[in-house]
Amino acid sequence: MLSALRIESFAIIDSLEIRFGEGLNVLTGETGAGKSILFDALSLLLGGRADPGMIRAGADEAVVEGLFVGAEYVERARALGLPAEGAELLVRRVISRRGRGRVHVNGSLATVGMLSELLGGTVDLSGQHQHLSLLRRECHGELLDRFGGLADEVAAFGEAWRSWVRLEAERKRLLDEAGEREAQRDYLAFVLAELDAVDPKPGEDEALEGERRRLAEVERLREAAAFCEAVLDADDDSAADRMARAARRLEEAAACDEQLAPLARQLEAALEEIRDVARALARYRSSLCADPERLEQVEERLSALRRIARKHGGSLEAAIERRESIRRELEEVSGAEDRLREVEEALELASREVVRTAKALSRARREAATRLEERLLPGLGALGLDGAEIRVRFEPPAGAPRFGDRSIGPRGAEEVEFFLRANVGEEPRPLAKTASGGELSRILLAFKAALSSVDPVLCYVFDEVDAGISGSTALAVGRMLQQAARERQVLCITHLGQVAAFADRHLHVSKCIESGRTVSRVHVLEDEGERRRSIARMMAGTEDGSALAAAGELLAHGRRSLPRAHRARRHGTLRSAPQARTS
Repeated sequence: MLSALRIESFAIIDSLEIRFGEGLNVLTGETGAGKSILFDALSLLLGGRADPGMIRAGADEAVVEGLFVGAEYVERARALGLPAEGAELLVRRVISRRGRGRVHVNGSLATVGMLSELLGGTVDLSGQHQHLSLLRRECHGELLDRFGGLADEVAAFGEAWRSWVRLEAERKRLLDEAGEREAQRDYLAFVLAELDAVDPKPGEDEALEGERRRLAEVERLREAAAFCEAVLDADDDSAADRMARAARRLEEAAACDEQLAPLARQLEAALEEIRDVARALARYRSSLCADPERLEQVEERLSALRRIARKHGGSLEAAIERRESIRRELEEVSGAEDRLREVEEALELASREVVRTAKALSRARREAATRLEERLLPGLGALGLDGAEIRVRFEPPAGAPRFGDRSIGPRGAEEVEFFLRANVGEEPRPLAKTASGGELSRILLAFKAALSSVDPVLCYVFDEVDAGISGSTALAVGRMLQQAARERQVLCITHLGQVAAFADRHLHVSKCIESGRTVSRVHVLEDEGERRRSIARMMAGTEDGSALAAAGELLAHGRRSLPRAHRARRHGTLRSAPQARTS
């Protein structure tokens, strides 16, 4: 719960500290005393937008601090990496005129975004215009799901829907690309056929170029081979003959000096090599023959290889790589078609799951709608809306995709809308077109009462939710706030004595002039007499005997409305709660 709220230099508030208790905490006071400023300050602690214009004139910064007590706050703080000891959480927010503000949690720096994660969903602010959310049709389904406790059904449908959306998007993409893939496949097949027709081999162009040069220069090569063969071994006085004579002379000399023997052997080896070269040249010369037909074939082949090289990268190696690349691309195109078949099969299963979970969610929603209508009926009557009924209507989601015979959208097979029948005999009409502002405030309260058993909120805050009502209806509002406070802490800003009489803790806000400046003060009405006099002034503007008597009856009525255990808690709370400090 919210244990304390401290405000400095905020609007007309100079310095103010308020301590709240369990149950129903009511803040009363004259118009303009600063009651709603407390609401705005609390909104800042919950991550609301900061406005430097709210800083008190003459001050450089405004400070709002809140002390929250409860294990859930501590667990959230630890999850965010913020310090948390015991069961208390001190949240501090500073608004500065000179620059960005600051946020501290238990003395550690934090961000405004962290405030939303830290306190979001635990404190529910319902201001004078918050009931407008009831007019938004898109919120009605969420309210119904919360009331029905349909988190599991909603989660199951959401998972099925997201899976279907993902597969449908992939199917659409594959279909959109199908025409392009067909054209691409035809083009790739044509290019591959051209490359396959040539069927180039790595290094083939270089080999053919060598063969072409040889065929084109047969006579020149033959003459060169014959000349070299003759010089080496065929002619008289050839190189082989001379080396043979030299080898014999050296061998004879080696008989006299063994140092010449290795040289003689080297010379013999060289001679053999020369003769081998000569024989090879003879064979080479014999193999050479003019072949114009083969030369033409080689030149045609080289021309084909050069053509595909120019078209596919500038070299034969690039063309060969392009050939393999095209084969891979064709496989990918065929793979996309296989993937399309897989997606369509998976999409069929996903569609069935969407329909199944949507049907389950629809059944649960209709059951929850019946319970909600029944739960709201007595609350509306108690709040002075006699003859009024809330009806939950379901319509197929507009523009949603079809699944067989039904339309299903991101939130299910129906859009939820609340209809109000204001009076007996009238046709229900959309809530947004029927209810007045005062009726909406009371309907909002009736909804919160109906949702109280499933609402995870730890603290309700109402800013004049009783606006536009009086008399017995105001009593009913006070009683319903009192009932809501049995489950959680409730803070209510009110101007009606009939509502204030039901409070567990009554705080009075007033303003005065000090040193030429307007300041707000908060006083906890501990004494029964103080409360009676305050309520009398709220009701009649006076503290005469009849007004005090009426106020006393209201307080007695408020006590009688409580169960015995709650009355004991209320008495103990009022007696032990510390006085609010102001300055």
